[in-house]
Amino acid sequence: MGGVARGRFVSFVGFLTTLAVVTPAAAQRHAKPAPAPSPAPAAAPAAPAPASDAKKEEAKSRFERGMTLFDKKVWDAALVEFLESRAAFPTRSNTQNAAICLRNLNRFDEALDMFEALVKEFPTLSPTDRSAVEKEIAELLQLVGAIEIRSPESGALITIDGRERGTTPAPPLRVAAGTHVFRVYKEGFAPVEKRVEVAGKQSLVVDVKLETLAQSGRLSVTEDGGKGAEVLVDNVVVGKTPWQGLVATGEHVVFLRGEGNLGTQPANATVRINQVTPIVLALEPLDCSLRVEPTPSGASVAVDGVVVGNGLWDGRLRKGRHKIEIAQNGFLPQLRTLDLAPAARDRIAVQLERDPDSPLWQAQKKPRIFVELAPSFPLALLVGGEVSDSGSASFPLGIVGRAHIGYELPAGIGFGLDAGYLYLARDVDGRDTVIRPVGKPEAPGTASDKLSLKGLLVGAAAHLHRNTLGEKMPLLLRIGVGAFLANATDRRSGEFTPAGGTPLAVETAKTSTDVPHLYVAPEVRVGYRVSDRLELSAGIEVMVLVALKEARWDRDRGVVLGNQGLAGYDNQTLFGSTLLLVNPGVGARFDF
Repeated sequence: MGGVARGRFVSFVGFLTTLAVVTPAAAQRHAKPAPAPSPAPAAAPAAPAPASDAKKEEAKSRFERGMTLFDKKVWDAALVEFLESRAAFPTRSNTQNAAICLRNLNRFDEALDMFEALVKEFPTLSPTDRSAVEKEIAELLQLVGAIEIRSPESGALITIDGRERGTTPAPPLRVAAGTHVFRVYKEGFAPVEKRVEVAGKQSLVVDVKLETLAQSGRLSVTEDGGKGAEVLVDNVVVGKTPWQGLVATGEHVVFLRGEGNLGTQPANATVRINQVTPIVLALEPLDCSLRVEPTPSGASVAVDGVVVGNGLWDGRLRKGRHKIEIAQNGFLPQLRTLDLAPAARDRIAVQLERDPDSPLWQAQKKPRIFVELAPSFPLALLVGGEVSDSGSASFPLGIVGRAHIGYELPAGIGFGLDAGYLYLARDVDGRDTVIRPVGKPEAPGTASDKLSLKGLLVGAAAHLHRNTLGEKMPLLLRIGVGAFLANATDRRSGEFTPAGGTPLAVETAKTSTDVPHLYVAPEVRVGYRVSDRLELSAGIEVMVLVALKEARWDRDRGVVLGNQGLAGYDNQTLFGSTLLLVNPGVGARFDF
């Protein structure tokens, strides 16, 4: 059997087999336990009543729908079907597949609870299956931490990411590694809401002190038809209708949760000091569900204009069109519009982008001086020159070593000075040319040249440096201008045949000339921020160099052509007047 999270954990045939062979007595042994809220082992589950044929049929039908969605990798909708199947009649198959869906949705703590329930409820797992499940549990334990919330006030309700997790005092509560928002509420006290970071295998202890409400009013909630329903204020269950309680002054979100799919959508209620604020809500069928997962995790979520909380929100809605707004200080808000079909189970993950103009980031990111070291390896796409572009020429290659030093503003705009060294080389073999002995006819032959262009780079640059690709992956756009104080060199040898004579070799000769250039160099780089002051990067630069004078062979540089005596080469250009280089490279930047 393959890895648990890499394929269909159990087949539909296995599910049918389970339904066929599980007796009422066995069903009692396989009772569904309450989800384990903490790392401590859960108590043995209570035995449910034997399942009816109708419940088994419902479990089968739900499982079939879940498998269809499972095969399409629609994990969230498949999870809902498997959980409903398990609620009707728990089997090994719907339990396993629910655990896989939770794992694929990165709900690691819930997945761990489900896998542990699988082992506890179905002790007859085959050795192969048990080994796979135990391996999965071991991997999930690395991705799960715990939060222990301590408060001197007992009976305060704890919610984490919108899920009710018990009351104080509470044991450590399992959570997936990452950022979470928890809320502690007790009537008569100001609620406490905090965001915490929990690493895998970490047990975080948070002390919470509830303050007595200094300014409060009373909120009265009733159901329009007199039906009984749970009352939720700011996503916390505070009682049942009709309900009246003491709450802090200001805006609150209120909704009802009735039996089955009955409920109300979130509504706003404004509570004033020492006043009673009545609100009447009418239960209605809410057969759709929506899970909103914002990033950053503390972003506010508004549904149809009502702010339902900060961070993850999971709730029921009526079918039809809804507007979901995600906002966070320092980020660009997002508005999503979606149409929920009847009985839809939807999930949206929204990642907000930083607002580069927000004073929040400008305040956090102070102006700074930076030094960047950036070696690169130029590829010459355009070289030119009568010598360079003739014969059998190698591809021009080289190296650039450069340092950038400058000043960067909080908005990411920077400017500075550049200094470096460029070396470019090319070999030209078998080039047809002539040599001219003094006072004699020219002698044809072939020459071999070793060309180089090297010198100092000095200039200035301006850039834009922002976290466009993510918090740890800044993007840099830079343009540089300056001078290339170059020296062009040609080391030449050859073999020539005088008129009526035999081929004669020519000793190696060298010519060297200074050829200053001007350059312009646009560049793009992607970085990885190792720490607040160190950034590694990779990028590519296109450098266009224009020569202020031509690089030519010195015609006065004489050579000896055997018995023909002193001879000279023609005054040909070594390189063209314009060079085009593409410089891929890496870099390291240090901020001060």
